[in-house]
Amino acid sequence: MNQKLLTVAMAPHRHSGRTVATLIKLTFVGLLPVLIASLYLYRGRAALMLIVGLVFAVATEAILSLIVRKPIKVLNGHSALMGVLLALLMPAGAAWWVLAIGAMLAVALGKMVFGNAWNYPFHPVLVALVLIQLSWPGDLENHYKPLPILAEQVDGAASTWEEATDPVAAVKAIPVLSERANIKELVWGDHPGPIGATSVIAIALGGLFLIALRVIPWQIPLGFLGSAWIFAVLFNRLDPTAYPTPEFSLFAGSLFFVAVFLATEWVTTPVTGWGKLMFGIGAGVLTLIIRYWGQSIEGAIFAVLIMNAVAPLLDRLAPAPFGRRLKANA
Repeated sequence: MNQKLLTVAMAPHRHSGRTVATLIKLTFVGLLPVLIASLYLYRGRAALMLIVGLVFAVATEAILSLIVRKPIKVLNGHSALMGVLLALLMPAGAAWWVLAIGAMLAVALGKMVFGNAWNYPFHPVLVALVLIQLSWPGDLENHYKPLPILAEQVDGAASTWEEATDPVAAVKAIPVLSERANIKELVWGDHPGPIGATSVIAIALGGLFLIALRVIPWQIPLGFLGSAWIFAVLFNRLDPTAYPTPEFSLFAGSLFFVAVFLATEWVTTPVTGWGKLMFGIGAGVLTLIIRYWGQSIEGAIFAVLIMNAVAPLLDRLAPAPFGRRLKANA
């Protein structure tokens, strides 16, 4: 009897030709517009926070690897990327030591406790943000006005920081304020918020670059932003005095940044196309549900964490067989 046997080996069964280090380097390239925008808007404050996030994240992985006697793999850039993403989601007025603790928590509790870079169930940056919000909630609300705004007000180079209220927090208290929001400022990022999450133009440029090179999937940002837009349109039309405009809901806060750079993370999202699309839709709807009726000012963080937990189920709902079936020759 002649029979062809199926040989099963360890994953990966098919390689794209790209290494982990290559994907992370391309992600940093996609982040360049965002980094430039953050440095323009917050100058030295942004530079300090980016350095602190990167250094403490990389140092934490190196130290923990030495303690558990595992190879040090900081050169692949994964922990550096986690530290930079966390810094970009912090307000300019946050204490540097809070960011440093957050970077250490992202790597230690969000990543290394599960073994290595590709075993964690939840996005490490979002885990760190939740812990920061629970421990030092005031630091995530300590916003400054971007320096370009101050420079226009004083007819010269701004030399001092001025505290400001995050537009999402203001509109959460008084929804009708969204009708007065300057959409141009929201798109360009010239308003208080996380140092790297306010410039929609910069985020979109980086996201399109990463999608074009297939570093991140297009289904998740499309589902995330599309469902959030539809949800916002429906409720704004039901009661404009109780729910903000759809433009404000999409462009204010960190929703756009999270949809492009955090919700698309490789490890914590579904592997199938339909699963990714459902992941994005669920995250977009949950974000606005939390914003509208939850206690948290920004719902995107919790929405993606919830969808991280649901990701394995989405793969089961929309499975994609790998390979093809062969009949044995009898």
